[in-house]
Amino acid sequence: MSTPASHLALRGNGPDSWFGWPVAPELERLRDQWLSAQSLAEQKAIAAKIQEQAFIDVPFLPLGQFFQPTVQRKELQGTLKGMTLFWNVRRA
Repeated sequence: MSTPASHLALRGNGPDSWFGWPVAPELERLRDQWLSAQSLAEQKAIAAKIQEQAFIDVPFLPLGQFFQPTVQRKELQGTLKGMTLFWNVRRA
């Protein structure tokens, strides 16, 4: 959900999306523009417009965030990147 390409909740494609999802043609048009942008600067400008349009269309309401607490130690090896998983871990 870090880019307009993968942010499923920031869609406005109605029947082609999750059940009950809104129809927001301008949001979809901007997403298509973002996907075909030729430069990072162009993507940033379009992303700002997507954020503005999301406040108009309001396709979802974020209800909070969840952060998984983790700890790393120098004497551990084999920790995997991403979600906290406790296999492959051993003392150095």
